Amino acid sequence: MAIIACCLILIVIREYSSRHKEEQVVIVEPAESAPSEPVAAKHVPSFARPKSAKLSDTKPESPSPAPVVEKVEVAEPVAALPVAVVPATGEKFASTGLAPLTFLAKTNVGSIFGRVVLDGKPPPEALIKMEDVCGKIHPARLPSRRYVVSADGGLANVFVYISSGLEQQSFSVPAQPVVLNQIGCEFQPYVFGLMTHQDLVISNSDRTLHNVHALPNASGNNEFNVAQLFGAKVDKQFPSREIPLTMRCDIHPWMFAYACVVDHPFFAVTDRDGYFTITNVSSGNYQLTAFHVHTFIEGHKAVTKNVAVKEGTPAAAYFKIETSGSNLARR
Repeated sequence: MAIIACCLILIVIREYSSRHKEEQVVIVEPAESAPSEPVAAKHVPSFARPKSAKLSDTKPESPSPAPVVEKVEVAEPVAALPVAVVPATGEKFASTGLAPLTFLAKTNVGSIFGRVVLDGKPPPEALIKMEDVCGKIHPARLPSRRYVVSADGGLANVFVYISSGLEQQSFSVPAQPVVLNQIGCEFQPYVFGLMTHQDLVISNSDRTLHNVHALPNASGNNEFNVAQLFGAKVDKQFPSREIPLTMRCDIHPWMFAYACVVDHPFFAVTDRDGYFTITNVSSGNYQLTAFHVHTFIEGHKAVTKNVAVKEGTPAAAYFKIETSGSNLARR
């Protein structure tokens, strides 16, 4: 029995040794049998490969299953309404005023067009001497902008607006702001209109320090004085009607701008030849007023006209604004 037991033990040891050697051969491959491509590249993920490794030099790994992307239903964006929409028809109208029209109570609308001319000889413009950065922008002296008149008498920078006839109507405030820029050591635009509570964005595009000093007179409109470096912007609003609301730069005393604040969008500023157009006006009878800053400073009243607006027929209004030729020390 002892002899048989010894034989069995020898057989088991020999079988174990044989299997162990076979396993060693499978795990440790000889160098000469290595594949032609680098083994490391075969097992290193793409994001961890050296920069010199190319995808074409490696065998592709078995593809991973594509990620499951959940389908999301996206509602189409609703565009902001920059123009008026008449509720009855849905028809849209554009506005020529600086404040876009955002509401109309009636479908029967018309327009008002016309021109403003200067009656009298305007005083000569002042030539402004500038220094530092502003002097480099304007090496020749810059003229003031009190009376910008075309060759045939058309007067620019006149604020024309409906001054009577809208009392029973209300209008939403435009979402689009009015922009007043300080550029070339001037305020641009020189004369502009906006609605009460509408955003006024004041910016500085000059590589020099400016400040914006608002000097309102109407109750509710607050005075402010803000210094602005290059690229600075400030957002302001005026809750009360005021024509004009003066703004100036205290650092550069020739810099003036005039805001005309009304509670409706029916206004325009005359171009260099004195022309203006006001669109989307509901049919009816109105009083139209033409206001020029410097004739007002001279002591002249604004000029008014009565106009009847009818659907499909543009109403015409022509104004003559007088000047006494006073050379006032103001820009």
